[in-house]
Amino acid sequence: MKFEKFDEGAVRGRAFDERRAILTKQGILTFNRAAITELGLADVAHLTLHYSKDDEVIGLQPVEDEQRGSRKLSISKSSANVSIRAFLTHYGLNVDSPQRYEPTHSDEHDMILLDLRDPVDTESQTEANPGTEST
Repeated sequence: MKFEKFDEGAVRGRAFDERRAILTKQGILTFNRAAITELGLADVAHLTLHYSKDDEVIGLQPVEDEQRGSRKLSISKSSANVSIRAFLTHYGLNVDSPQRYEPTHSDEHDMILLDLRDPVDTESQTEANPGTEST
C-alpha cells in the first residue's frame, strides 16, 4: 500500500502573510492578523460603514467612539470581526458564498476599502494539496 503523510501543523483557519478580509454569507467581515497590523486596526473600537454604488466599493472608517451607524470591531488573537449584515441588506448586496478580499487603505478618503468587484482568487488553493508527501 502507498500512503501519503499529512504533515501540516494544526492551524485555526488559514494563515496569510498578506492582508485579507473575508465576507461571509452571514454578513460577518473578518480581517486576518496581517490586515489588523498593516491597517492599524489593533486599537480601533468602532467602524463607520460607507458604500460607493458606482464603484462597488465598501469603505470602513475607524472611529474612536461609538457613533450613529457605527459597528463594533471585535478583535481576538488572530482576527478582527465586524457584523455588517444590515449594511449589506440595505444596499442589496448578496453574499452567496464567503468571499476573500485584499483590504487597502485610502489616504484620500481616510478609509479601509474593499473592492467587491475584485475578490482574491482562491482557485490555486484547491489545485494543490500542501502538507502532504508520498511515502
